Amino acid sequence: MDKSNENFCVSLIIALGLSLTIFFPIDSSGQKPGKGRYAGRRVSLSKDARKDGYTTTTQGTQIYLEANDVKDPTTEELLEGLKKLLFRCRQDDPLIERPLTFSRGRSQRVRVQCLILIQPQILISDEPESE
Repeated sequence: MDKSNENFCVSLIIALGLSLTIFFPIDSSGQKPGKGRYAGRRVSLSKDARKDGYTTTTQGTQIYLEANDVKDPTTEELLEGLKKLLFRCRQDDPLIERPLTFSRGRSQRVRVQCLILIQPQILISDEPESE
């Protein structure tokens, strides 16, 4: 291979590498953007279930959610303190996030936008909680 072809190949490899970086950016943790936004453990909730369950109630036009007997999947202990509720109202909606305070696995009542929640989950952050 002559020198001009070799320079062309090197330039092509560099251009390919740059284009991949532009079209498929990777953050410092090695994850694609958006994939690691909610780091931590998640507990899926089931409607009206005894364990890791939730109930919805309506009061006038307002809809409220209450989580029941929710346990940390790692420690098997009932949740305590401030956690995050993640859900969707429709399958193609972005995740909605609400703060949710737990005591002995039961949450306080929190207002939600929809009666039927899609994929409701409790996010248990790996970060230490501030008090």
